[in-house]
Amino acid sequence: MVSQTLDEQPQILVVEDNIDSLLYVTAALNLLGYSFATAQYAQPALYLARKNLPALILLDIGLPKRSGLDLVRDLKRDHSTKDIPIVIISAIEISEIEKQAKVLGCDEYLEKPYLFEQLERKINSLIN
Repeated sequence: MVSQTLDEQPQILVVEDNIDSLLYVTAALNLLGYSFATAQYAQPALYLARKNLPALILLDIGLPKRSGLDLVRDLKRDHSTKDIPIVIISAIEISEIEKQAKVLGCDEYLEKPYLFEQLERKINSLIN
């Protein structure tokens, strides 16, 4: 788990098991000035979401052990985390996953590979 703290900005929780994707998104968050916490598995992500109550969760679907969709179910069932916006980030075909994610309560979907500007727009639309 990696953390960056900047008091001016709300915190974002990044849940991503691929190290290259994790480095890309955290570098983007650093450039945008956001504080963040990261997790590579669903269970630590659930713990961090409950503990930190981030302003936004950027969530990869293809996590080891438990899927990102399982994590969404847990987050939306928990009174303390049910209102946190979630952006699904995945390389899986957008139409099928997006349907499932919307039913579970996700706010947005971002298909890999994505551009810095696309990530920035999604974050800004949900936080600001």
